[in-house]
Amino acid sequence: MKTLLCFFLFGCATTAVNRTGEIYDRPAAANARVEVLELGWDSVEDPQVGHPPVVDVKSPRHYRGLVLEQAQDLAQRCNTSALSFEQLARASGPQANAESKFVKAGSQLAYRDAALRLKVGECTAVEGPASDFVVKRVE
Repeated sequence: MKTLLCFFLFGCATTAVNRTGEIYDRPAAANARVEVLELGWDSVEDPQVGHPPVVDVKSPRHYRGLVLEQAQDLAQRCNTSALSFEQLARASGPQANAESKFVKAGSQLAYRDAALRLKVGECTAVEGPASDFVVKRVE
């Protein structure tokens, strides 16, 4: 029984993350230069039903699901409009952090797989472990 449990736990720990979507069907490039907009979230929805939300106007909460929706909206706007990435970063709010990165195939970034599969000029939203990202491939 212990052996079976060890094999099960080892199998779960080494299983690859299942990514879905059109860009994950494309071949990956060896490296890419991208612009990344990091949208941090600091709260998860309250699991207790019936608790009224506490709204702090000076320091509002950034809930995980809402931040992912914002990242997806920004990625869609990036793909369909003529706005620059800097303009999108300013429009996303004060909690966003935009920067330019060089991504290699062996890097440990949450958005690595998506960044290496994007076409030049294309944007996508990526859900990370502690924040969500809007990634645009520059070259």
